[in-house]
Amino acid sequence: VEPAAPSSSPALARPQELVLEAWTVDGASQDETLCGLVRVPLPPAAGLLDRSYAALLVGGRAEAADPFSGAPSAEIELRVAVGTAAQLAATEELRAAVSTLQ
Repeated sequence: VEPAAPSSSPALARPQELVLEAWTVDGASQDETLCGLVRVPLPPAAGLLDRSYAALLVGGRAEAADPFSGAPSAEIELRVAVGTAAQLAATEELRAAVSTLQ
């Protein structure tokens, strides 16, 4: 059996890619509606354990696509960092200190 050919569907992740769901919440009823999927390409994550701080893999704006039509449906601001619990805590402490100084 041969593996299926890659698809251009926004619902299928490629290697080295993170797929996130984007939801809207109605303020009055608290109803949740899926507004799109966000495909985020990830860079190679080699050497992460040798670092003092977490690695920021993705930072910035990303466009969400309707999971059925593939049409743009929303835009989100995201930050994806990876590391051990200690690396993530150290990174958050540094971010908070820099934010305080600014």
